[in-house]
Amino acid sequence: MQCGVKIKCKKRLGQFLATEKPYAIINDVETKELEWNKEFFVPLQPNLPYKITIQFPYMNRPIGMASFTTQLEPNEIQSYEYKTPFLMTSDGSIKRKS
Repeated sequence: MQCGVKIKCKKRLGQFLATEKPYAIINDVETKELEWNKEFFVPLQPNLPYKITIQFPYMNRPIGMASFTTQLEPNEIQSYEYKTPFLMTSDGSIKRKS
């Protein structure tokens, strides 16, 4: 069985100008492109600490940052939901679903 996190990224109502895809930065090194309103699976190794930051580009700069740290047990899958900020100059939010 796989080990990793599932991330679903959502835009708030009326944020149609945020057209670029969100992305996840894992341990400040690896970047994974995500999709809006679709759950995306990021495979990770068990028993290692991870810092994952979600953000998206807007007007050629990264905004809406939200980070979390996790450490997975073997065969564990965690689910998270990211939401864009109300104001584009603020941080986004991320909440663990399971």
